[in-house]
Amino acid sequence: MAVRTSRLDQMEEYIRKHDFVPLDDLCAAFQRSKITIRRDLSMLEEKGVIEKVYGGARPRHRDIGRPVASFTERNICLTDQKQYIGKLAAQHVNDGDTLYIDSGTTTLTMLPYLAERSVTILSNNLYVIMECMNYPQINVISFGGRLNVKTASLTVDDPAELSRFNITKAFMGTTGISLRSGVTDTFVGESTLKSTITKNSRTRYLLADHTKFELVAVSTYARLSDFDFLVTDLAPSQEYLQYCKEHQLTCCY
Repeated sequence: MAVRTSRLDQMEEYIRKHDFVPLDDLCAAFQRSKITIRRDLSMLEEKGVIEKVYGGARPRHRDIGRPVASFTERNICLTDQKQYIGKLAAQHVNDGDTLYIDSGTTTLTMLPYLAERSVTILSNNLYVIMECMNYPQINVISFGGRLNVKTASLTVDDPAELSRFNITKAFMGTTGISLRSGVTDTFVGESTLKSTITKNSRTRYLLADHTKFELVAVSTYARLSDFDFLVTDLAPSQEYLQYCKEHQLTCCY
């Protein structure tokens, strides 16, 4: 019993340090079978410190003040789900569109599915810009600013300057989504930029995997109702589906 208690404490701390931990990662980290790990997760969920989600677990009360994982670290998490979202979002792109591809590991997955499209892409993310080099038919516009190493993106001093661009479709990422607090981001500087882009785009898409729901970060950059499409990997809760219906927000999953 003492051994299990110690493992549960260690597992709780391990999950608390992450936004999401896949089940396979927990099995490897604690060298236990999936049956044992699932049993441990059920006990932690009953304790109220974590919640089980599809494919793993996440902390029930997120510590927003903790250090943010690097872009590279986040990019290797939930890769299948992100690829699915990117492919689904890319189906909404037409030749001739002017797109804003937001900074984020989910929005980045759209690019291979745009390989045959003739579009213009605006982005502040270094990985998006570099990936576009593989697709010579895509016209790329970037803008200068201060580098945020954690997000691999540039933050402009005056986001209002971006309002001069006629963006057909904006594909935005998020740290978390809440019906009460809206669409949130960890970095205030980037939140201001995201807000400007969202307000000045003709059609707005929010890309978020299922682990982002009911997570609130430090800064709200938009309300969920500000978007035209919510693109995710699993059907949201009935509460979110009802909200989407009431606000004419199309939910794609």
